Amino acid sequence: MSCSELRKTDGSGSMAPALQYAPSQAGGDAVISEIKFVTQGVEQLDRAIRFYQDAFGFVEHGRMRVAGPAFEAAWRMPAGLTGEAVVLGLPDRRSGLLRLVQFDRRGERIWGNYERIQDLGHYAVNYRYRDITTGWQRLLAAGATKKSEPIYWKVNEDIEAWDAQAYDPDGVLLDVFEVRGNLEGTIGWLFTDASEVQSVAIHVSDDARMQRFLEGLGFRVLFDTTLEGMGHFLGVSEDIRVHNVNFISPHAPNGRIEFSRYLGTDGKPLTDRAVPPNIGILAISLETDDLKDTNSLVVALGATPIAEPFEAEMPPFGRVLFATFHGPDGEQWEFFQRLD
Repeated sequence: MSCSELRKTDGSGSMAPALQYAPSQAGGDAVISEIKFVTQGVEQLDRAIRFYQDAFGFVEHGRMRVAGPAFEAAWRMPAGLTGEAVVLGLPDRRSGLLRLVQFDRRGERIWGNYERIQDLGHYAVNYRYRDITTGWQRLLAAGATKKSEPIYWKVNEDIEAWDAQAYDPDGVLLDVFEVRGNLEGTIGWLFTDASEVQSVAIHVSDDARMQRFLEGLGFRVLFDTTLEGMGHFLGVSEDIRVHNVNFISPHAPNGRIEFSRYLGTDGKPLTDRAVPPNIGILAISLETDDLKDTNSLVVALGATPIAEPFEAEMPPFGRVLFATFHGPDGEQWEFFQRLD
């Protein structure tokens, strides 16, 4: 199946008519990409680099220094804090990248031991293996800590997967999976043993609000389902029901976004914890061809600007203009426009 045959769902969990793989405008004139970066604070940069090299075959795409008043404002960093960042990803890919940052001051884990799993914000990064059996062993051998063994689950007649969860050396929750059925063609055939970042999961308090936000950015529903009987896998009570919606960009099958809402539970935003020098997912970054227009769009969709846009070197894209925002549940988003 070619990229032009990407498909979406009609919200009921069944596959809907094809979503054309062509530039789509997300309000105004701006074209907004899939996730280009996931930024994670780490405790030991060298250890984190080795882990992602061993677990997924990532290579280094560049380094950058995070320091100064502009970064302090945009990333909500304490004054004087500095960081060294390394961008990793699959060779020759410029999407689904991972930006690991070690700061010069020790931080705390944003999610702790995930004892507050219902809380709100970026909570997991998802990767795909061509074969879950060998991939799971590869992940553990690289240094991951097991959370949930691979299990089989079927979303509908078109979507089936083997799925597992583990923690990376910094306690970031990783969801790794193998897909089967029609979804494999929908999100692209995997010709390598392991993928780049496939998606980032966000815990939300208001699923309708988040759906409006993501659709306003140009994402479309890939599938929409309510999970039951998954408590043992998710580490929650067996009677918990989870509304899970996956979104795909028209520009790439990877770099997707999904959100989950634990029905009947209350959470709180982790906005004040998801800041440097703390450890875990700090932000996700999307590219735009018009940052000014995007700024107006995301504010209209309910996001809150964190700081004024500023220029910086952002490997592997060179000089960019970027701005940061708090999303619907206080999670941090970064939008950038290339200047080179």
